Amino acid sequence: MKIIQNFFLLIYLLTHSKFPVIIAQIADNAANNNYNNGVTASPTIVNVTSEQTVENFKLKGNLTCIHFNYDLFMTFFNSSADIEDFMASSTHVVCLWKKINNTFQTEPRAFTEIRRIEIRNSTIFKIPDKMFANFSKLTIFRARDVKLQEVHQSDFISADILFFLDLSRNELKKLENGIFMNLKGIKEIDLSSNKIETIDDAAFDGLGINLTRIDLSNNKIKAFKEDFFLTMISNIYRKWLPFDINLRNNQIEAIEPSKRNATILPEINLQLSGNKLKSLELLKIELFEIVLRNFTLESLNVNASYVYADNNKLVTYRVKGKTRILSLQNNLISSVTYDDYLSVTRNIFLSGNNLSCDAVADLLQKVVNLEILDISNNPIKFLKIDMFSELLLLQKLMLSNTSIKDLSFGVFAHQLSLKLLDISYNNFSDIDFHLFSSNTNLEILDISGTNISQVKDCRKIGEILPKLKLLGVDDNKWKCNALSKLKVCLNTQLIKLMLPDHPTKNQSNVMGVKCIYDQNDTISTTPASITSTISVDNYVNEIMDKIHELDVKIVATKPLEPKGITMLELILSILLSICGTLLGLFVFNKVKDYLKINRFRMPRMSRRDSPDTIVTYDSNIIR
Repeated sequence: MKIIQNFFLLIYLLTHSKFPVIIAQIADNAANNNYNNGVTASPTIVNVTSEQTVENFKLKGNLTCIHFNYDLFMTFFNSSADIEDFMASSTHVVCLWKKINNTFQTEPRAFTEIRRIEIRNSTIFKIPDKMFANFSKLTIFRARDVKLQEVHQSDFISADILFFLDLSRNELKKLENGIFMNLKGIKEIDLSSNKIETIDDAAFDGLGINLTRIDLSNNKIKAFKEDFFLTMISNIYRKWLPFDINLRNNQIEAIEPSKRNATILPEINLQLSGNKLKSLELLKIELFEIVLRNFTLESLNVNASYVYADNNKLVTYRVKGKTRILSLQNNLISSVTYDDYLSVTRNIFLSGNNLSCDAVADLLQKVVNLEILDISNNPIKFLKIDMFSELLLLQKLMLSNTSIKDLSFGVFAHQLSLKLLDISYNNFSDIDFHLFSSNTNLEILDISGTNISQVKDCRKIGEILPKLKLLGVDDNKWKCNALSKLKVCLNTQLIKLMLPDHPTKNQSNVMGVKCIYDQNDTISTTPASITSTISVDNYVNEIMDKIHELDVKIVATKPLEPKGITMLELILSILLSICGTLLGLFVFNKVKDYLKINRFRMPRMSRRDSPDTIVTYDSNIIR
């Protein structure tokens, strides 16, 4: 019971206390040794006064400790609002106190097993002196949102094995020369959400070969140099290991090009969104990924595998030979040039630009291995019959809202792997599904907003496109009766109507797809569909659709013409079918009874037959 009470006491302190909190992680062997030495496994609160000893270490001053001997984590509090000095303790009891009259004693070797320290809900204006010298095995140090104002090279003396440093959400304003010189083993540095304005030329000198990420986002940096990138990674020779640099949401207006010769560099993931750049040229570093979304970039010249520069003001762009994914959506691009054949380029997203038919056709002659192409929302106007002839591996093609008026037979003839085709919101008056006869792997087809009012030969869609699963038909000139029939026809072929992004609810619709109500129609709506009846002929047509939906096979010597059948003839034909079915069932039952009586009598087992006797029957009779 006492253990449970102490546990809830600790939870209360953690959730309600406004005192400074530090979490220190102890090595597994230290925790195991404490457990084996008979230390209790329950949380313990220890009050220490002047001249008392904790685990043979002398302490002076008033302090309170909460420690866990059975876990790898420790939590401790102090009544002081500011951390003026650090701590003294053993490997499994960690305490923090306020310095009183400059009188205390400590044993630095007590901290040799601590691996991680986190400072929370505290106020520290500088990192405590000799902290990393005292904590010689520290690998993770976090001091987030503690009002830290300055950091110096001397703060990291003896931090040779520290691999994660988090000083985010503080009030740092400057990075001085050689500030990270002592962090030989560092892998990640997080300085985001500070007030950094100035970075000295040699601030990143001396960073070790293990560095993989540095975060400087959400600061006030105005100037940055290409030399900084070269300095950060000058010692990183493992080209296959990507390096992340996050400079989002600063005030960078330009990046000064380097005058140094480029060396063998790792591939860099560079985040630059939310700055004030108008022009960017980075040719001496090999970028793995660059992200420059949502600002006023007018010129871009980089060598990157993945380029994301959406929502800018780019007018032209030159694609490098190593680019795999190019995303330049919502710019002002009228032409895209290239260095050579783009054999490695897989995905191109150019929607929302000013590309013409000729500009697109010229580009597509080089990207022979393209898998995804989005050129929607461009004034293309027409498609050349050989425009996509080189794209044999294309799987997704988006041509929405490109002012196309008609499609020529053969324009998609070479896209045998095509799975998605979006030709919505163009100016078609009619669509012949035989245009897609080569695209037998097509699964999704969107013809929404194309001004069509009917689909000819609906029952042949499944034959032409055997793998089609979704058909988008929203925002067309459908009459409700025609749209309802189309839905029934598609259901028989296991093809579903694509649900609109914003289904219609307050006017006539079929499954959320808007349609036009005809006053001559009698329409009844249900949650799933709309059924319309106009005359006897229309009623007959609907019955025939239902019969087809149930896969009922009707055999006739001549093709059945629904418009030439009267209601009386239809009723008579149905009655004859029912009578024929009943007669067949009667004959079948009589024959079955006869066979049971005369050919399937089971032989009786004599008393001399044992229970294990096997009775064999003719396999031609019983199967």
